[in-house]
Amino acid sequence: MSEILLIERNDTTVTLTINRPDKLNAMTKPLWQALGNAVNALSADDSVRCIVLRGAGEKSFSPGNDISEFENERSHKLPAIAYGEIMHSAV
Repeated sequence: MSEILLIERNDTTVTLTINRPDKLNAMTKPLWQALGNAVNALSADDSVRCIVLRGAGEKSFSPGNDISEFENERSHKLPAIAYGEIMHSAV
């Protein structure tokens, strides 16, 4: 399986690529976690001056969350709260 978030560094600029082109780069819980972790790590690196966020493929940057996860991840209170915390932490 390919990585869901690609990280490419070019000197002081880092490009983060959401890598789910088959799903138009829709965000999943693991993707939100990976994005949040990457941005936090890069924010702590004083040599990083610019972070570029893009979507893989030619069709879409990202439509938002992958609604196929909602039945399991967001249909009940406690999982929805946990999902929201991960998402808000990343943002």
